[in-house]
Amino acid sequence: MRHPVTAPPVPERVRTLAALSAPTHVSVAGSDVPTAAARGGVDGRGRPVLLVRPGEVLYGAPAETLVTVDLSASREVGGVERPRALLKVRGWTRPVPAPPPSPSRRRAPTRTSSRPSRAVLPRWCASTSAT
Repeated sequence: MRHPVTAPPVPERVRTLAALSAPTHVSVAGSDVPTAAARGGVDGRGRPVLLVRPGEVLYGAPAETLVTVDLSASREVGGVERPRALLKVRGWTRPVPAPPPSPSRRRAPTRTSSRPSRAVLPRWCASTSAT
């Protein structure tokens, strides 16, 4: 008896792939600002969380700024790192507050920015090229 091959729904597969990806570039939609390199990670739901520093494209940008973030996923095949997918996520930014320091790890104040990182709330309308 043959059993049909089943796979999770496409949105779930894309979110899973996004959760295993890393942000590479960010661009602000509808602006003349050039695409910039992105640093950060992706949360468990596949949403990019970007580290934004002074002088960078999103630093000081208002909340709800429409952006596109490129995510790159790779995998190891035969001991060699190979590209797996490129995802383009379009969404709106919102500040992500820094977690409070734990009582056992309190440090002296440093001269860093008080601005938090930015998270992108994705709209999964982006193209994917998963292999």
